Amino acid sequence: MSQVSPLLLQNLAAIRSVDASLADRICLPVSGDHIQITDSAAYYLIQQGAYRLSIPVNEVAPAISLPEDTPIALLFGLGMGEQLDYLLYKYPNTRLLAWERDPWILRLVLSCGDYTEAIVSGRLRFLLGADLFDHLSSRPEAVVWHPLLRRLYPNEASLLDGKGDRKRALLCAGTLVVDDVGWSLRELGYDVYTWDVARVSREELEYGAKLIHPQVVFSVNYTKDLVETCRELNLKLAVWEIDPALDRLRPCVGSSAGAHIFTYRASNAAAWKQASYTNARYLPLAANTSLRTPVKLAWGEEKYVSKLSLVGGSMVENAALQRKRFLGIVREWRAFSTNDEATLDAVLAEQRADWSEYRIPALLDKYFPGLIGASYAFAHWGDPAMLVGELAASEWRLRVAASLGPLGLQVWGDEGWQQAAGVDYKGFAGHILELNKIYSNGLIHVDVSRLYQRDMVTMRVFDVLSCGGFVLTEHSSALGELFEVGKELDSWRTLEELKDKCTYYLAHPEEAQKIAAAGQAKVRAQHTILGRVKEMLAETLA
Repeated sequence: MSQVSPLLLQNLAAIRSVDASLADRICLPVSGDHIQITDSAAYYLIQQGAYRLSIPVNEVAPAISLPEDTPIALLFGLGMGEQLDYLLYKYPNTRLLAWERDPWILRLVLSCGDYTEAIVSGRLRFLLGADLFDHLSSRPEAVVWHPLLRRLYPNEASLLDGKGDRKRALLCAGTLVVDDVGWSLRELGYDVYTWDVARVSREELEYGAKLIHPQVVFSVNYTKDLVETCRELNLKLAVWEIDPALDRLRPCVGSSAGAHIFTYRASNAAAWKQASYTNARYLPLAANTSLRTPVKLAWGEEKYVSKLSLVGGSMVENAALQRKRFLGIVREWRAFSTNDEATLDAVLAEQRADWSEYRIPALLDKYFPGLIGASYAFAHWGDPAMLVGELAASEWRLRVAASLGPLGLQVWGDEGWQQAAGVDYKGFAGHILELNKIYSNGLIHVDVSRLYQRDMVTMRVFDVLSCGGFVLTEHSSALGELFEVGKELDSWRTLEELKDKCTYYLAHPEEAQKIAAAGQAKVRAQHTILGRVKEMLAETLA
């Protein structure tokens, strides 16, 4: 909103007359880049998708059916206000509680409609974020669900299930795995509220924490200053690092005694401890075995059947971004040089000449002497070795895919894969249903690590195995600690070995299927996200 709507000001004045604290909270800083408004609709942008937030007029009334004498109703999620407007019109004798987790969405609604009379009369009360917890003990029988936000707010939706007095947890908003952790926390007896640390204000975060009184804060990956924030609020924190961080790890300021860091790479634990995060240890990734299950295909879904497939990101677009960030570091570090790009290309060329060993840090010392040591001064750009590592990782993935083109490799993911010559590019795969269909109905699933992460087991390995698929993954030092290689999955070290093993298993499908069954049993017995979350909670709360 580039200009403040007069309606927003009028509605805020009405809210202030009955709840000054809420009016102040609505005015706190908040990010709105996840909402896209066009001439015809509003969309919620999340996980590379755009989902319709606004509800077509002809779909509002059929989805709402309340008894006319309903004394009080809760609207779960505001969207663009279509359901709220209908409820105010259709049910004049019903008191409405209109709840929204996202301050930006609430602002949009208050900018588009005049609710002053309903607010001042007490007929309409807006609830924001953690306010929902104040109404759990006397939750209204009638709930009207926003069709999209009910799915996007699963933790908060589960609060209305009426399971009684439970433990409470704050779960930091973030990546796809956050939903799996949220489900696990709920299964372990927690009421969960989403702590949107990257989008809402510090004041709103503190308000929610003080209102909810959680036993623990859980974060998938680390957010800057999270340890310090939780320490100030006297909250215990569990962090499960599952992805590489492209920024340098900053030392913890003050005590980290209340925080426990669990990292997917054994080599990362030492770095966390060196940065004064005293409770840091290795914990492998896992699968949500309640989500990743075998799927039988329906008629017309033959496109998911494959003999040889690879699923994941090409990292091409990401590599282009990190290239610009790296060159930004170089140009701040020293005077502008027209040779910087050529020098970077020389680094990548040397790495490209021998893929068997990750050499980027050493090559940067050779071609950009002194840069890595000086780069703390340019930390806002990121860690230079990690940024260039992303470039090399993308090149490696494309090289692996191209090498299997002659064997009929099918690739699912972003459009960058089309740069891998000879592969059968199938397009983007939806995270839940489509991935399960692919994993369940392919003979061989090739897995490629990032070039600089050949010491860990990727999430995809666990997911494919949980769906009953056979995995042929790039070998890592951690693989043998978690699985019996050759009996529960198989691995490869060179492109020649990868091609040979693909050829072998294509000719011996029954052997691949036998190995897949054993791998599935191992994951479901020992490597579940539910089990990992239970383990992290026990250690953090001990």
